[in-house]
Amino acid sequence: MLAIFHLFYGVILGTNELAELFLGIAIAALSLNLVITTKTNSGTREIAANIGTVSMILTLGMITACLVYYYSRPELLGKRLNSYATRVYPAAGMYRQAEMLFEYMNHHPQFLTPETRLRHGMLLLQMGKESEAKTILALALDEQKRLAEQRPESPGPFFLAGQVLTLLGDRQEAQAAFVKAIKKDRARLERAKDAATEALIRWSLARTLLASGDSSAARDQVSRARALAPERGLRRDIEWWIEANYREERQ
Repeated sequence: MLAIFHLFYGVILGTNELAELFLGIAIAALSLNLVITTKTNSGTREIAANIGTVSMILTLGMITACLVYYYSRPELLGKRLNSYATRVYPAAGMYRQAEMLFEYMNHHPQFLTPETRLRHGMLLLQMGKESEAKTILALALDEQKRLAEQRPESPGPFFLAGQVLTLLGDRQEAQAAFVKAIKKDRARLERAKDAATEALIRWSLARTLLASGDSSAARDQVSRARALAPERGLRRDIEWWIEANYREERQ
């Protein structure tokens, strides 16, 4: 019952891990009970216990297969893959493992995000694989150009293109891309109709300003974004970004 409760409501962790823990404990307890039962009984009771064990394993297998097939969440898997490849593994010094995840996502495009190839190129540069990094970054730049054509009002492709160009050493073109992203965010600010939307736009503007080298203006925009953001969720993400990018100034 605890497993079912946490699987559907996730009141503590908001994930399925706790449900899996309770389910594992339940299965282990049931298996132990079956072992004890078969040791203290014989004949028909032992056969019934063995059939029960096999039936339980087959039933759980079928249930798991149905859940994976009919209720799979590829978008959540994509987020997890990108999170481990871009943050978790590199932070632990597990660069080869992160590279393997990027290679896996390259072969399964449904898991790619607009930032995946950029982050892959950054990882390869950290690993000293400059030639491979340039190949991946060139793909990333082409991807951002396509996205800019599809979404001409969005600052995202221009911001990411600026980051890619910076890594490729083309600072002049990078600045031009950042300027375009800033203009699009300022245009979006004029159309913002609520505080949460304005907070998101100002945070986006802050990221571009910081990437372009204007740290002071970026700090002003993100401070205003934090003040406008709702108390939970978005404000927490903004505060994390401030801490990550202005840690030295806070010390």
